[in-house]
Amino acid sequence: MRTTSEWEAAAARVIADGPVQLSRLARRVPADRRGKAGHASVGALVRWIVFGRKGVYLDGARLAGKGWSSSEAALARFSAALTAVEAGCRPEITPPCELERRSAAAIAELYRVAGRDPVTSPLKR
Repeated sequence: MRTTSEWEAAAARVIADGPVQLSRLARRVPADRRGKAGHASVGALVRWIVFGRKGVYLDGARLAGKGWSSSEAALARFSAALTAVEAGCRPEITPPCELERRSAAAIAELYRVAGRDPVTSPLKR
């Protein structure tokens, strides 16, 4: 299951890529069942966003009044990652300790650029 920060990052990528409604995006994905003509269902794309498929998630966001949206680029990233998993390649996973180290370094850089002391004048959220 995704964390709040992962949902936020996925939504930011979708918005940056240019959101597309899932009903339009589903038409670009062939049907998953063998011998069945047509395209994937919107429900399948929602499942890929919420639950993932083989540990890979499709980036998606619920935009106000528009339902679920994703993007062409997100679909390409999802397909590439899913292909790698099914081909036996292990996805590159960043350990949590490395993420924390990068976060601390980024915060220190923000304080340095702002010319502030992190102890006496913390950045406001």
